[in-house]
Amino acid sequence: MQAHSKIFALATAMLALALPALSQGNSKKKPVIPDHLLNATYVYVEAYDGTEYDPRLLPEDRQAIADVQDAIEKWGRYHLTMRRSEAEIVIQVRTGRIASAQVRGGVSIGSVPNGTQIPPSSRTETDPHVGAGAEVGPPDDLLWVFAVDPKGELAAPYWRRTKKDGLKTPQMELFKRFKDDVEAAAAAQGKKRAAANRATTAGPNATAPNPPATTPHP
Repeated sequence: MQAHSKIFALATAMLALALPALSQGNSKKKPVIPDHLLNATYVYVEAYDGTEYDPRLLPEDRQAIADVQDAIEKWGRYHLTMRRSEAEIVIQVRTGRIASAQVRGGVSIGSVPNGTQIPPSSRTETDPHVGAGAEVGPPDDLLWVFAVDPKGELAAPYWRRTKKDGLKTPQMELFKRFKDDVEAAAAAQGKKRAAANRATTAGPNATAPNPPATTPHP
């Protein structure tokens, strides 16, 4: 009984620390989408806690990976790759949970995203001293989009949002928001390029139009 009380207290503390940090990703400010993200071709999808092939990954996160992969294929803007080293951008997902049962022994405390852990570097930690298994973490779903450096490591996130049931199908509101932001930025980029092309075609020494003819005074 005492062990369960400790689990609940730890879960509450972790959740309290996580929520303020995650709220930073839900700013109402329009995100700045860099050209690298707009010009990228290959994308890799994984969960915050591991790849889809990681046996320790929760079934909900594995399903979220598959759902995002399907959405990317239907979108058609990016091509999926099976290796992170081949990707130009990485999409990370994590389904929300406060406490979910684990088949494996021990108590697993989900690594909680926060402002000091960008990009994420740690995974689930297990305490072998407690028999009942549970995982705690932010209650909202998250979707983060990262650049990949030349070494294949994650750089700072380009885009990040959290939302309750944001990865739930068929709406997938988090992915839809990401898609809308990218398409809006791509449209703006296209307009800028068109304007730049017109300016280049006109040239700095473009001839000014002749003034209208006037009737001379007698």
